[in-house]
Amino acid sequence: SFIISKNEDPIQNQDKKKSSIELKVNISKNFELDLHLEKIIENLENVNYQEILQLQMNAFYRGVFEAKNLGIDYLIVIHGIGKGILKRKIIEFLEENEAIFSDADYNKYKGGAIEIKIN
Repeated sequence: SFIISKNEDPIQNQDKKKSSIELKVNISKNFELDLHLEKIIENLENVNYQEILQLQMNAFYRGVFEAKNLGIDYLIVIHGIGKGILKRKIIEFLEENEAIFSDADYNKYKGGAIEIKIN
């Protein structure tokens, strides 16, 4: 369902400062990708407020890319509840790529996650 091919890295045009921040992109055994900042960045001291959304989106792109490479059928992306900015950016990307997605189980994620069909 995605335009991202298996061999392409979705993160190519980072500037040097951002590339010095190492992202942890881990898909759990339950096929969850948690985008909360403390889950994707080891040291929060080096992160400025303006970079947070882009770092989270980079982790999202990498997670989708990794899920596709692993042959996973679906991915639960935990974006959190907050103000909805990250969720809107993720949905915008998914709609642009004609992906199949829906809100993940409300009882479990309380509206803070999206389930995406990958393969």
